[in-house]
Amino acid sequence: MKQRQADEHLRRFAEDCAEYVRVANVGFRFDRDPTAGTIRVTLQADAEPPLSLGAIIGDVLHNLRSALDSVAWATCEQAGPLTSKQQSRIYCPITTDPAKWDEEAEGKLPKVDPAHQEVFRRLQPWFWDEEARALGVPVVPSADKHPLARLHRLANIDRHRVPHPVLARAGDTWLSGPEGVAVTLTPAQVRRAKPGDVVLEWRIDPPSAVSEFHPSGEAVLALSDEAAQHRRSALHELQAMQQEVIRATRRVEIDVLEVVKPAELDELDRLREASDTAAQALRALEDAPHVIDAAYMERYGRAVEADLAARTAYLDRWRELFD
Repeated sequence: MKQRQADEHLRRFAEDCAEYVRVANVGFRFDRDPTAGTIRVTLQADAEPPLSLGAIIGDVLHNLRSALDSVAWATCEQAGPLTSKQQSRIYCPITTDPAKWDEEAEGKLPKVDPAHQEVFRRLQPWFWDEEARALGVPVVPSADKHPLARLHRLANIDRHRVPHPVLARAGDTWLSGPEGVAVTLTPAQVRRAKPGDVVLEWRIDPPSAVSEFHPSGEAVLALSDEAAQHRRSALHELQAMQQEVIRATRRVEIDVLEVVKPAELDELDRLREASDTAAQALRALEDAPHVIDAAYMERYGRAVEADLAARTAYLDRWRELFD
């Protein structure tokens, strides 16, 4: 239920973001100076993002976090009777520090069998980094950027204030023009770009060639300055969180709560393999040398129908098991 609600809120957020960008004329203004040989890029918008977008973000975060906590609660209920104090502490543990795992698991998953705690441990943002380190593989720490870590941090912020999308230089700008002309890019030193801020400047040499260049680009909404710098839109981040929550809750439902039986998983695997086979057959037919005639169109039609039928059978069964 919580994940379906999150999905509905995400669809509304995507629609409202697109509407805001359109109505507020969000984008870049490109000011050419043929004397100085520069093209200055300024972020523009007729209005700041509406507070309603921040409210929808809060709804998404709340529902995704609640979906994780619901499988943690079911896991603890399965483990045995709990005191009221233990019940009040039940949450799906999410930490970016492996040294804190034992304390987190003990406090938030009371009475849970170690084998079941292990399922939650393998979902942690740092888990695969630690596995790589154990094998001697150099790792750049990435736990803070993991979608579950971002969800945990933003959901905690949302308890105290509405997270507001930041209009920033997330997205790309690009420049097309003649060859043989030197172009230098100078980013502006702005920590948090607002409408009216210059975000970068192109310098053209020779300056007379400025009129021959055609700049373009797009601005997007981001959840943070860091996300904006890495060109991650708010919608993209929320969708990544949603996918990670789906993966995590399915893992617990299968390995701990056993809401899906092994035989049902085997059946789903067979349907997925059949879907992959049908899709490969269709691609092979499309890629093979052929003459478009009646015989080919008949074979192609059968392959399309087989691909659609196999994909539908897999998705329908997946929904029956997990929705």
